[in-house]
Formats: sequence, C-alpha cells, structure tokens
Amino acid sequence: MRTGIVLVALLGALVACAGDDGSPGDADRPGEEAGPPDAKADGSLTSELTFVRRGGFAGVDHQLVLEPDGTATIVTNEGEIEPLELSDDHIGRLRELVADTDFEQLAAATGDEDVQVDDDFVYELRYGPHDVTVEDSALGAEKPPLIAELNAVLDEHAW
Repeated sequence: MRTGIVLVALLGALVACAGDDGSPGDADRPGEEAGPPDAKADGSLTSELTFVRRGGFAGVDHQLVLEPDGTATIVTNEGEIEPLELSDDHIGRLRELVADTDFEQLAAATGDEDVQVDDDFVYELRYGPHDVTVEDSALGAEKPPLIAELNAVLDEHAW
C-alpha cells in the first residue's frame, strides 16, 4: 500500500513539472529562456501598439498606432487620421523595443510628488494587457528607449 502511495506522489510531481507535450517545461531547461511574451517568435507584435502624447506647452494631443502587420497611423490634434509610412527597418526597431520594454517597471515610474510641472507631457502606452500612463518628468532626462523612439516618430510626423 505504501509503495502505491509513493508511486502516485512521484507520478503527480513528474506530471506537474512537464510541459503540455510531456517534456520538461521551459523553466526546467538550463540555459534556455522563454521568448518575450510581447512578441511572436518572428519578432512581430502580438497586438496593436498605441502611444498617446498629451500636454506640453502647446497642449498637444497626438496618437500613434502601430498594427501587428506594421501599418501605422497618426491621429493629430485636429483629430485627423493620417497613414504613416515607416521603413521596414524602423518597424523592426520598434518591434525590438516593444519586446525589450519592461512595462511593469515603466508603470512604476513616479516623479517627485512635491513638484508640479504644468507643461509636462503625459504618455499613454497600450499594448496587449499593458496600459501604462506616465508623466514625462517621472522618466528623467534619459527616456526609456521605446518612449524615446515613439516620441521621435511623433516629432517627425505629427506637426
């Protein structure tokens, strides 16, 4: 009887450690890491990426939308939707930056609560399950690479 209980316990532990196909899970393979959850194996986006920049001295309200297939649009202050032509290299760079971004860390960025910046930009970044709103002053002088790149796209195309 004792032997049967031990075998059932061992079998249960073995099943719990196995992946869906019965092989060890990714976490059990030394030296292997699972790919980033925010990109497909081919590096493409898994969902729409939306970046909104509001505020500043001029009171801008710009929105950039990048679809998984690489098509992009900008919504201007006037509410006009304009298609945006980005090079394949530029789209690839944005995809890499999305995959490399720690959205939880970005969401945790907070500035000095005692300092109010009236003409601060507020950034909204939505991608898959991530919905991040952060003030420019909370990010410091060196912006996270994804926000810096998205700002550069808006600077070039939204004015």
